[in-house]
Amino acid sequence: MKTIKTRTHVGPDGMVELKFACGVTETDVDVTVTVEEVNAHDAKRSQFDRDEWRRFVQETSGSIDDPTFVRGEQGEYEKREELL
Repeated sequence: MKTIKTRTHVGPDGMVELKFACGVTETDVDVTVTVEEVNAHDAKRSQFDRDEWRRFVQETSGSIDDPTFVRGEQGEYEKREELL
C-alpha cells in the first residue's frame, strides 16, 4: 500500500480532478480519498518564518537521548578547485 498526499483546488463546479503516478500499470487498485478543507490560516502555516524555524531547531537540537543511536556514515565531501 502506498500513501500519496497532495493539495489541489476545487473548481467552481465543485469537482476535484486527481491525476498521479501510482507505480503500477494494467492492474486494479483500491483508492481511498479523504477530503479535508484547508482554511486560509492553515495554508499560510505550512511555511515556517525565520523565527519559527530558529525556535524549532533550538527546541529539537540534541533531543535524541537514545544511547544506542549512532549517526550513520556521512560520506566524503566533493573535492573542488580552490577559489583564487
